[in-house]
Amino acid sequence: MIDNPDTYKHLHIGFKCAAAKGFFVVGPSGEIRTCNHSPHIVGHIFDEEPISDTAYWNMFANSYYLPSECKGCREVYHCDCGCREVANILSGSPCNVDTSVQIKKIY
Repeated sequence: MIDNPDTYKHLHIGFKCAAAKGFFVVGPSGEIRTCNHSPHIVGHIFDEEPISDTAYWNMFANSYYLPSECKGCREVYHCDCGCREVANILSGSPCNVDTSVQIKKIY
């Protein structure tokens, strides 16, 4: 889509989730979520500790969400196995497979 991304010094094109690492979302009422797709509220900007659900936050911040179906694939650390929040919405956990993508292991 972008012919020469190197001409944009502040633009980074990646394939991994940046939720809770490169950005997070603050909704109109001050609720904090890991990303735009997430229905899960992890805290509020006016709370003494803005992130109250640290387990959920840390799962994203530390990439502890890879599906077991993707373990053993040599490309797993380049793709994140689809969107983790889509996986959460569709299957109930960010650690499950994102059913909107087809999993093909590369050994």
